[in-house]
Amino acid sequence: MNNNQLASNAARVIRIADVHTATVELKRDALNTKYKKRYSKTSTRMVDTTGHAVNVGDVVEMVQTRPISKNKSWKVSKVITPAKVLTKLDDDTKEVQE
Repeated sequence: MNNNQLASNAARVIRIADVHTATVELKRDALNTKYKKRYSKTSTRMVDTTGHAVNVGDVVEMVQTRPISKNKSWKVSKVITPAKVLTKLDDDTKEVQE
């Protein structure tokens, strides 16, 4: 990677830690060298969400930046796929048939 290029990854938001911080999960596939079996590995990163409205379950693109804090050196560049919001039905709206 050249100095002019930024590293970017797509990850899923698993936790909103603070107003400007979210925890994301990176998944990647690995291959066992001996048995050639595929398995998945996950790692977590803390990202800065300043300027973006993110929710748990969103898939975001993040770019590497200078260290923002002790654990944050990534920023959200855009939200790729927003999370699906499920609506909950109230018990009062259900009609009981007798």
